[in-house]
Amino acid sequence: MPDGENLEMNGIKILCFVTTVGLSIQSYALTYTVTQLPTLGGNSSRAANVNNAGVVVGLSFLPGNSSYRAASFENGLVSNLGTFGGSNSSAAGINDSGKIVGNSLNSAGTQRAFIYDGVMHDLGDLGGGIASAIDINNHGQVVGSSHTLGNLGIHATLFESGNVIDLGTFGGDTSVSADINDNGQIVGYATLPGASGLQNERAFLYDNGVLTNLGHLGGGISFAEAINNSGIIVGRSTIAGGSTLHAFIYQGGTMTDIGTLGGVSSRATAINNNGVIVGSSQVVGSSQDHVFIYQNDTMVDIHSLIQPSSGWELTQANAINDSGVIVGLGYYNGVFQGFVATPDSVPEPASLIVLGVSALVANSRRKRVQEK
Repeated sequence: MPDGENLEMNGIKILCFVTTVGLSIQSYALTYTVTQLPTLGGNSSRAANVNNAGVVVGLSFLPGNSSYRAASFENGLVSNLGTFGGSNSSAAGINDSGKIVGNSLNSAGTQRAFIYDGVMHDLGDLGGGIASAIDINNHGQVVGSSHTLGNLGIHATLFESGNVIDLGTFGGDTSVSADINDNGQIVGYATLPGASGLQNERAFLYDNGVLTNLGHLGGGISFAEAINNSGIIVGRSTIAGGSTLHAFIYQGGTMTDIGTLGGVSSRATAINNNGVIVGSSQVVGSSQDHVFIYQNDTMVDIHSLIQPSSGWELTQANAINDSGVIVGLGYYNGVFQGFVATPDSVPEPASLIVLGVSALVANSRRKRVQEK
């Protein structure tokens, strides 16, 4: 076989292989652009969540920095969502319809859960007078926590169609919701009977009225923090031999340690519907945690994907949407701020290889035509 034909055949073989690999692997973007959230006149804002339209929610400090308001951030603008008459409020979740949930103090200084649709509405409680809301799905189901009647405990709570539903515990006095997906599956943590404090928490999945203990990584403690629409759960758990916490992924009935960025501990805080996980990890050589991105069994420090001269040290990821936009907290030129990290539009590595091999094959064909 002539050299040109051999080169073409090899190129086609490589192209077919790389194309197959490229279709089976979704790579994260090579770089991210990090922007600071605007404020309501204070020195900083905080980012808690982001929907698939790119609208960010959290809080922003007012002038003087002594109080803050629940806020939404869109197209470089910040909106004050108000309060129930108290000094502070904060937003925690937003769905794709733009409905926002969070917490606000009322005029008596009591924390209340709210849903915001242009007006802030009180979601109620389990009888103890205090409640919080943490997330909302695309069907309008809201999850949070509430003090029970007689303030005998704090229980994970589902707010749905005007009802306030107690999700229960594993026999202890505390449970806390963290996230809900569009299938109505809820994750968080709940306590076992007996020991108090951080000695008996277990990650849970609440599905169709059943609270399931997800286990732990060997250290006895676990917290579930997020669930996507495929039912994949992420969080953190103590590992065998001590109190060190590691990020985990839970799927198919198995909890798997996904490691750290080289430091002692890590925490997974969010997962999108493409299976991309974000969180934070201790790193060698820094007193601050660093945000990580975990995909295809690989954990990457986001600082390797942003400009070194950006002035940012990103320490906590709170959410990631299906476009890969990450929001969280970090230090910008030494000041603690909310951030938005947006993937840059660049070819993925597999695409670059395909383009390169395609060019090689095309050049070989041109050479053969010229030789004939």
